[in-house]
Amino acid sequence: MSSFSQTTTETIILDGLDENIELSFDVNIDNKTKVDSLKKYFDLLNNISNDSTRLRNKFKIVNSLIYIKEDSIEKKFINEIKTEALNIDNTYNIARAYNYLGDYHLKHFVLDSALFYINKSEELFLKINDPVYLSYCYNSKANIYTHINDYNKALEYNFKALIQTDSILNKRALFFAHQSIFMTLGKLQNQDKAFEYYNKALNVLEQNKPEFKHNYNSFLAQTHNFMGSVYIQTEDYDKAQELYLKALAVPDIQQVFPSLYAALLDNLAYAQYKAGNTTTAQEDLEYALRLKDSLGKSAIAIQTRLRLAEVLYAQKDLDQSYQYAQEAFNDAQTHNIVEEQLEALQWLA
Repeated sequence: MSSFSQTTTETIILDGLDENIELSFDVNIDNKTKVDSLKKYFDLLNNISNDSTRLRNKFKIVNSLIYIKEDSIEKKFINEIKTEALNIDNTYNIARAYNYLGDYHLKHFVLDSALFYINKSEELFLKINDPVYLSYCYNSKANIYTHINDYNKALEYNFKALIQTDSILNKRALFFAHQSIFMTLGKLQNQDKAFEYYNKALNVLEQNKPEFKHNYNSFLAQTHNFMGSVYIQTEDYDKAQELYLKALAVPDIQQVFPSLYAALLDNLAYAQYKAGNTTTAQEDLEYALRLKDSLGKSAIAIQTRLRLAEVLYAQKDLDQSYQYAQEAFNDAQTHNIVEEQLEALQWLA
């Protein structure tokens, strides 16, 4: 193939990919159609001769799969990118693949694997001095330490992530750094300081809306949800309800982000219950639980089961309360989530 024909072919592939990436964010197109198209372009990208261009665009496909929650294909493609990057000894993309694998295991609560890959990613990004991805690595490590109740260690990594953003213009890294800090501060019961960093995260989001593009709505809803959970921890249930309702009012949450929508319904029902509205608590929490269970991710439903154990215990339905607590303990043990294991044991006791 002549260099002109090669260049033309590559341009057609890349232009077609960009169009399909945009379509992957269209709520009116079903996921199967999106996935089939993304798979097709993942293979077509093998015709791109430039290594960096080829791998960068393969990561764009992975990002779309993350957005539409196609976890199994996401992992498969990341591993293929990792193998390809290793074969051509491309350090940046090897490190990036490790980072994606770490976050994949983190969102599935496989914390030992998450830490393994994040450490490998961090080591390589330190060598090539990439502050953006170092910030992401430190945020992920903070998240891991939060899951094992080491909040001071988590906060240490939170601020390491924030320091990395001082020298870059990447607003996404800055947003994640602020968001991660206020979540950890909430665990440490520092409500006022948490609210300060919540506002900083919101300001970054609002002032750079075009940069966040299709993720703007989910990031906005997540930020309200996380701050609502800070208020739950500090027993300020009225403020928690306000933020959960704000998050639920964000467009397309139910359709595009079903796990976040289920979490918000769960959190709102619990905040209402703790504020004294006990009439519909069991019904509302059971509905949220059905939504979470339908997504096939047992880890995200642990908290709901613990809340149902609490509500049913108060109603003196001890058998059902025990059942929910036992289920929560089993799932928390499977995913090695220390905080929820301990809470489940308290209810079982």
